[in-house]
Amino acid sequence: MKRILNWKLVLFAASLLLSSLSFVACDPDKEDEEDNNYNKTYNELIIGKWGVTKYYEEFINNGVVESSDSMMFNPNDEDYFTLTFTSNGKAISTEYNEPDTTDYYVLNSDLYIYIDGEYIKTDIKTLNSSSLNIYAVSDLGDGLVAKTSTYFSRISK
Repeated sequence: MKRILNWKLVLFAASLLLSSLSFVACDPDKEDEEDNNYNKTYNELIIGKWGVTKYYEEFINNGVVESSDSMMFNPNDEDYFTLTFTSNGKAISTEYNEPDTTDYYVLNSDLYIYIDGEYIKTDIKTLNSSSLNIYAVSDLGDGLVAKTSTYFSRISK
């Protein structure tokens, strides 16, 4: 079962990576003042440690749902996945107590995480003091599309 959960997280990371094909780089420092004021709220809210509570994925082949899966996560499991966002633009993912650090930024309602040499865009569907939900759509080619939703709850600030 743990092997399946690991593959699900790998598939999520791969879908984030593949979604970068349609990504256009943005420099958050060059956004107008109104956008920067809006982003301060999300930038402040996202800082802290988050734990995955639920993961949902759906694969669509030429408009037809090919498969879907939903997983719940237990914070007491040794492979529990956490993601910590720091105020200096670092994101630290931890699984099996092994941390991995990368860069991130929030722009409007989008979260950009630096993976394999480029920023991967996900949509922030929910972000408040206790919940974070990110959503990604990845075109995998040949009519296959992956849609993923990852739900987090705050562990600490």
